[in-house]
Amino acid sequence: MIVMVGFLLGMVSFAGGGSPARQVRQEAEAMVQVIHQLRERAVFEGQDYGLRLSTDGHRPMRQGVHGWESVAELTDWPLSVRVHFRQDGYAVDLDADEGPPQLLIFSNDETSVFTLTFESGNRTWLSLSGDGLGEVAIDG
Repeated sequence: MIVMVGFLLGMVSFAGGGSPARQVRQEAEAMVQVIHQLRERAVFEGQDYGLRLSTDGHRPMRQGVHGWESVAELTDWPLSVRVHFRQDGYAVDLDADEGPPQLLIFSNDETSVFTLTFESGNRTWLSLSGDGLGEVAIDG
């Protein structure tokens, strides 16, 4: 299921084409779906999940016996898109696709409090935000 989500996200990024605003909107909507599916899976399986965010893309992860493990390939951001991540109000540097996830999705149906901002060129297009309890919202 997670592999399918990653594949679909890749197709959205590839097929998006068109204007930067459209690409960013499609990417944000796809991210909302990924987070929603990971929340459902975390509750159903009683296991914590997360998203590892990097400058290149994002990857779903699961808390295993020996730490965090990847459950799908890296999904690239569209070429012209840059993202900025804030957790609990603090900026988090996104660098290489290494280490644990920054956006946590817990088995009790809570998430990290976060804001993920999408930019291209000199423009901020929109943000995704989560308050930790409710559904993720697209702002903008």
